[in-house]
Amino acid sequence: MRSMFDFKPGSYWILTLPGTNYVDSVYVTSRKMDTSVVLHPGSRDTLHFLERLTVQYRSTFYGYSYRIEVEGGPYCFDNPESLPCFSATKVVLNSNNTVRSRTRFYYYPEYQGRSWPMQSGTLGGASIYLESTGSFRTSDSTEFSQVRRMIVEEDPFEQGRLTEFYVHPNLGLVGWAVPVFNRYWGTIRSKIIL
Repeated sequence: MRSMFDFKPGSYWILTLPGTNYVDSVYVTSRKMDTSVVLHPGSRDTLHFLERLTVQYRSTFYGYSYRIEVEGGPYCFDNPESLPCFSATKVVLNSNNTVRSRTRFYYYPEYQGRSWPMQSGTLGGASIYLESTGSFRTSDSTEFSQVRRMIVEEDPFEQGRLTEFYVHPNLGLVGWAVPVFNRYWGTIRSKIIL
C-alpha cells in the first residue's frame, strides 16, 4: 500500500479530459511517517511495531485537500490469523481544513487468497473499494500495466455519483473517471519523488 501512496512533497500529477481544454492537477503537500510500539495486553513486552504514514494532497481544479493515512507493520504478515491489520483511511478536508468525510478500507495480503481490500464501515464517508484492472491507457496514449481501480460510491464531489481512480503501484494516480458523465481523465504529465 505504501508504494501506491507514499510520495514526497513536490510530487504531482497533471490530468486532462480528452476532447476538451479542461486540465486538473493533484500534488503532494506534506508527508509524515510515525512508528509506534504495540505492547502485549497486560504487560510491557513488545507485541509488534505499527507504522502510520500520512500523505496529504491537494487538487487545484476543485480546490480541496485530502489525505491518505496508511497503517500496518511486519506483524501483519507474520501473523495471518490476526488479519486484517493493514488499513488505509481517506480523509477529505474542506477549504478551512476541517474534516468533510472519512472512509477506511482494509488490505488483505494477496497470498491469503483475498486479493485487494474488502470494504469496512464507511466512517461517515462514501464507500471505497479496490479491484484489479490490468492495463490502463492515459490521455496521451501511454499504457500502464498492473493498474488498480479504486471505486468511490456516492462521491460527494460529483453530486453523489460513482467515481473511479486508477492507481499504479509505483507511479500513483494515472487517471480517474466519472462514468455516468462519460468523463475519463488521464495523466499527461507527472513528477514522482519517492
